[in-house]
Amino acid sequence: MLADKKQSTIPTFKRVIEIYLFVNPIGSRCYESEKEVLDFVKDLDQKVHFRFIPFHNFQTITNFMQFNQMPEKNLDLRNKICHNTYFASLAYKAALMQGKKKGRTFLLTLQHELVENNVIFSEALLIQVAEEAKLDIPMFLEDKESDFAKASYEADQRIAREMSIKNNPSMVIFDNENDTYGLLVESCITVDLLKKLCDPKATLKENNRSLVTQTPHSVISKQHLRVL
Repeated sequence: MLADKKQSTIPTFKRVIEIYLFVNPIGSRCYESEKEVLDFVKDLDQKVHFRFIPFHNFQTITNFMQFNQMPEKNLDLRNKICHNTYFASLAYKAALMQGKKKGRTFLLTLQHELVENNVIFSEALLIQVAEEAKLDIPMFLEDKESDFAKASYEADQRIAREMSIKNNPSMVIFDNENDTYGLLVESCITVDLLKKLCDPKATLKENNRSLVTQTPHSVISKQHLRVL
């Protein structure tokens, strides 16, 4: 009599979603999009890797000024916004060095102060937010001035360029069922849209094809853009 075959102990292959959200660390629309992504992943059964990536350039600063009804030709104001965005990005990178969760807490708390409480951006605000995020303050202050933080920020800008990011907020989604297909969504980033795109009954590509939405989106190539 033949022995019964043992059941395989190989784990079932599961779908993994990757989300890259490109944000302005001082922007109100980005703040809302981050909260939508966090609400989406909170009760999700699927495995999700997600990152909030600071990104800005001349066009995103222009968009920020237009959205906030600021005079675009005011060079002093433009330079100040660019300066604040850059140093907020370095501060966020420094906070991330103390853990992803603390980094996200720092970013969201900073944006809450700027957007909800209308606090003016300053070094004192960065320290206040770092304290609220329970960061090691001396380490935070040292890290945000470090070459490593600047190099990490520059690496993020390269990722954004390779993914053809032009606006904030912008979201890129991949799944592990297709190594070459990714979806770029600009603005209109909501829990409802994410649920439809990441419905586990089909692949991201299939969900995108069947989704009827006015959200602008386009297909991009993944290539070498997997970030761990």
